[in-house]
Amino acid sequence: MYRLLVTDVDGTLLDSCSRLPEENKKAVFRCHDRGIGVVLATGKTIYGIRGLVKELEIKLPQITIHGAVSYDAKENILDASTIRPDLYFEVIKTIKQRGHPVFTATPDGILYCDKKNTRSRIMEDIGEKIVMVKSLETEELANSSVCMSVLIEESDPLEGILRERFLKDLQLVRSGKFFFDLLNKDSTKGKALTKLTKDLGFNKEEIAAIGDSYNDLSLFEISGLKIAVSNACDKLIEKADVTVAGNDECGFAQAVREYIIQED
Repeated sequence: MYRLLVTDVDGTLLDSCSRLPEENKKAVFRCHDRGIGVVLATGKTIYGIRGLVKELEIKLPQITIHGAVSYDAKENILDASTIRPDLYFEVIKTIKQRGHPVFTATPDGILYCDKKNTRSRIMEDIGEKIVMVKSLETEELANSSVCMSVLIEESDPLEGILRERFLKDLQLVRSGKFFFDLLNKDSTKGKALTKLTKDLGFNKEEIAAIGDSYNDLSLFEISGLKIAVSNACDKLIEKADVTVAGNDECGFAQAVREYIIQED
């Protein structure tokens, strides 16, 4: 029997318009009714999922920013992995040389930036809290940054430059059409989940994970049941035990019904 369901948010629990389907909401409450815990593991900050956590009445800790920061049910920080200051400054320099704004997140979930462009609204539209500052290049931010983001498509030459320069030292995550993030090498959803489940007393065999993207692969490594939605990347589908319908067809609810609760 599965006692814990860990789910990605965008592209998995939410539909392609970032809405929570009613069927998926009901599936979460069916988990609650049967004593199955639910944890969100997302690339978003705590601000980006606060409303969702409240709506779904989730009482367990949450994993945010690809595993860089975990919070308890009262939003106290349980764990945070910061970026090395020298790398922080080098990333800013590399991105700004190509004319793109940089967003940097601190453990409290706030995003800071000192320049916006036409794509910056994407961050605001998904509920993130953005604070404008005169400069990102301060010691205070350099010592507290857990994630640096740039809004570029995969075809942008900057992504290749960042991968070549920082792959050895940082965790690089593409989690959407425009989202490219750089984090501490130890910041993964899987490592964050390992810490949480150890504290909560769950065994691997009791954990089910569902996702759609590369950053969900680390969840699969420590889960007894690995579920991919059909819109997932090929690598995740390859590693999954089962594949359900896509996020626009309420694949999350199908997974709960057929594999977690195993309703007739």
